Amino acid sequence: MPPQETTQTASGNFLFDEEFLDKARNENTNDPEEDEPLSWRLDNSDSLSDWTIVIVRKSHDSNTITYHVHKNILAIGPRKSEYFARLFKIDKGVSESTTSTSTITLEDSAVDAFPLMLDYMYSLIDYLEDDSTAQATALRYLSRYFCIRKLYEHVTEFIQEDLRLVTATTYLLEADIYRDEKIAMAACSLCAQHLKDIARISSLTELSPRLFQSIVTADELKCDSAALSIIVVGHLEYYSDDVNTDLLNALTSSRFMPIVSSKVAESLLHFYLACQGNNQGETSLLDESLRERCTSSLAKSWKQVATNLKETKEKVDDEQTEINERTDAASSNLDWSKINTDILEASLCIAKDDVDSKDRKLKRKQNTIVSLNEEITELKAIVDEYRRAQRRRIVQAIVHDKRRYQATQDESSQDES
Repeated sequence: MPPQETTQTASGNFLFDEEFLDKARNENTNDPEEDEPLSWRLDNSDSLSDWTIVIVRKSHDSNTITYHVHKNILAIGPRKSEYFARLFKIDKGVSESTTSTSTITLEDSAVDAFPLMLDYMYSLIDYLEDDSTAQATALRYLSRYFCIRKLYEHVTEFIQEDLRLVTATTYLLEADIYRDEKIAMAACSLCAQHLKDIARISSLTELSPRLFQSIVTADELKCDSAALSIIVVGHLEYYSDDVNTDLLNALTSSRFMPIVSSKVAESLLHFYLACQGNNQGETSLLDESLRERCTSSLAKSWKQVATNLKETKEKVDDEQTEINERTDAASSNLDWSKINTDILEASLCIAKDDVDSKDRKLKRKQNTIVSLNEEITELKAIVDEYRRAQRRRIVQAIVHDKRRYQATQDESSQDES
């Protein structure tokens, strides 16, 4: 019968070789990166990198950035890149496999976002910071370009939460660069619904005329007409060199701008005349209603128009030259006489309407005064009649009382006799 085995538990750390541990600690004293996780940020020789990525900035092709990475991180795991996974499996026929180097050209914001993508793949970050707005759309593009599904899901969730009034124009700009239609539509819709608020907190001049037009002409646009005209003129003046008939018609359609603010009506007329003067080579026709709307807006301030007529011709010419230079759109030979005549005629009509309206109000007040005077006369007659009646009743009461008193006295005298 074989002997029974006994279970015995050893006490103490008999498995540890303290001499070995001390020696290892001493050897690694001068290596600060000993406990750091594997990263593309480590020195190439220390991290044993086996692949190189060269990023070329599209706006400046001589500007390159080199990253030393690891094939197992890029091609294996839940955060892998399908792009690199397929690339690494190709042994022949691809120059990248021979040189172990990938050269990729990217837009500026994608170049800036590329380190964040690598950090995510190396599990160095698990979330995007609140200030990642500028890189978010680029990261979404990179996640699709390199087919990193987890990153795509993560950055899409971030954008959905981060898209708000203060970030809308940034997302619209970035979405246009990377042709991300879903982000562009969402950002454009948000801008259109809150254009007045966004114009106050963001610089709309960052948007190209084409992007700005997409906001103004969106079905979701919510902005009162006068405020919209001021916002539009600010953008036109900033991009005065790009203003043409098509752009002016698109941004000032009576469909969403039936009323023009008097503050910018004159500037819009300058753009109108400038496009009219340069319209020979264009097939589009100017929207004549813009001229009518601007003229009507200026005419409503007919008192200011009348004041302007008293100013000297030289001062008027100086103001016109100043506006021309600001918009850089109108040529010096444009004739304002017809416009000024239209404004003057409209001003006179509105002035006449104002005077007639005041005359009607004055006449109504006079009629009211006459009516009130008549009522006062009638009331005075009623009061006077009431007073006379009161006097008669008082006299009658006094006479009655005297007679009763006299009768009482007569009765008393008879009794005594």
